[in-house]
Amino acid sequence: MRGSRKRGEVMIALGIDQSMEGVAGFAVIDLEANTILHTRIETYAQDRNKNLVDRTKRIPKNDIRWRCTRFAIIVQELIKTWVPDIVITELVRTYHQGYRDPVVVASLSAIYGALCLVVQKPIPIVSENTGTWQSAILHPRKGQDRKALSRAFVLKYYGLTVTEHEADAICMCRAYPILLNDHAVMNNKDCIRILV
Repeated sequence: MRGSRKRGEVMIALGIDQSMEGVAGFAVIDLEANTILHTRIETYAQDRNKNLVDRTKRIPKNDIRWRCTRFAIIVQELIKTWVPDIVITELVRTYHQGYRDPVVVASLSAIYGALCLVVQKPIPIVSENTGTWQSAILHPRKGQDRKALSRAFVLKYYGLTVTEHEADAICMCRAYPILLNDHAVMNNKDCIRILV
């Protein structure tokens, strides 16, 4: 199946709803077949030792190195396992809470670092503006809870109950083909950025 890919065609997307403060959601989507291959939620639970995880305690928020290491390991595992053609994440904007916080900057660096360590060829990284991907997929009205809309979308179209972060990762991937065909969006760096 993977070998039948046409040149330049995106089939497998890794969506990342990054959050170093709370949890992070990951989703692997086959865009051509419109199927969810895998989802994962990272809660940053503390490892007590190599075999046990204490789910009641999280890695301290100020322990940037430990959180980013965990984040990078997960991204590497997902890339090695699923070999995505593209990575899709949210565009961090100045009005996002904690934008200047080194934790957020480090989380972005972890994505790029993980990609460099794992792959033979560069994987394009697409950063979508939150409002842009939500408009393309969710069509929210003023005042609606967009996290709830994401979860409802995944339940309706895939029959899956997932966390809000997994749902956002799924929806970002689903929005990409729609945004790719919107020339106004593709030419606006405030809506979408593509790094190769």
